[in-house]
Amino acid sequence: MAKSSRSETAKHRREIIGAASRLLREQGDSAISVQKVMGEVGLTHGGFYKHFSSKDELMNLAAEEAFSELIGVMQDVLESSTNKNDAWDNLVRAYLSREHREDRAGGCANTALATESARAGDGSAIRNAYIHGLAQTLEALKPFQDEASTAESEQERLQSLLILVGALTLSRATAGTELSDRVSSAAKALLLGS
Repeated sequence: MAKSSRSETAKHRREIIGAASRLLREQGDSAISVQKVMGEVGLTHGGFYKHFSSKDELMNLAAEEAFSELIGVMQDVLESSTNKNDAWDNLVRAYLSREHREDRAGGCANTALATESARAGDGSAIRNAYIHGLAQTLEALKPFQDEASTAESEQERLQSLLILVGALTLSRATAGTELSDRVSSAAKALLLGS
């Protein structure tokens, strides 16, 4: 019975982190209450502290989860592509797609959490998670490049990420307008050379 209880507790903890990660990307930290997160997974507010010491701890874990999901998507694109050029094209097209633009809750952590990190301030858990996640994203871009790791290739990865995140941010900010699609198209042209 205790083993079942531990496994149920672990399952609930994963569900809570997943729900918080989606809400954090979609609505931001200030719009999220403990009660709201717990309600998303069908649990009561009272059980929160069985899983986490504070909302800050949960938001840190939610940010980490958001970056883990992004890295997983990048790995999936890489593994499902026939070569690095194909993989890069597929990644850029998926990242700058309408579907990704409209999926705020499941979208890129770099875009969704940048403002959260900036507002959180130095030393905060969410800012630390963001900085670590950004570094992980840059590392995950390495296999999409042909050349060995050099200062120049690191600079190219950073520039590519700047274009992707900036374009997605502007595209989301203008969603529903023709300008939104033009932003995505311009970024694709920069990154894919077309």
